[in-house]
Amino acid sequence: MTLGDPFTLENVGITANGVFGVTIPDGVTTDIEYSTDLIDWEVIAPDVSSALEETDADRIAAPSGFYRARQ
Repeated sequence: MTLGDPFTLENVGITANGVFGVTIPDGVTTDIEYSTDLIDWEVIAPDVSSALEETDADRIAAPSGFYRARQ
């Protein structure tokens, strides 16, 4: 997969028990970022190439948090 190619993330979101999860397609490496304002983004997991769960209690409890994957 090259930079700029579209890819689809699966299982994106917060689960019923408050855990964030994402499945990255085969052959894709991406950074998972987090933001509370959609302006300033923090890389919380660099170079992810497999399934990932959010387990940081502060981020899970945040009133409005956003996640994105960036290649």
